[in-house]
Amino acid sequence: KKIIAKGIKKYYCERDKKNIIAKGIKKYYCERDKKNIIAKGIKKYYCERDKKNIIAKGIKKYYCERDKKNIIAKGIKKYYCERD
Repeated sequence: KKIIAKGIKKYYCERDKKNIIAKGIKKYYCERDKKNIIAKGIKKYYCERDKKNIIAKGIKKYYCERDKKNIIAKGIKKYYCERD
C-alpha cells in the first residue's frame, strides 16, 4: 500500500518486530492512522516529513536526522532504520 506522507515522497507501511526498517532511500515502513503515519515500536510516534528532517510528533517531538547507514531518532528512545 502506498501512503503519501506530508512531503514529496511516498511511504510504504509495514511492521517489523522491534525496529522500523526503512527500505530504499526515501521509503519508510509505518502504518497509517487517519491523516498521520504511526510508526509502531515500543511507543507510537506520529511522523510528518520536514524539509531535511523527519519530525515524529507525539507526547514529545523527536527530530530524526539522516546518518550514513541509519536514521537516528534523537530523544528518549532511538529507532534505527536500515536501508537497502
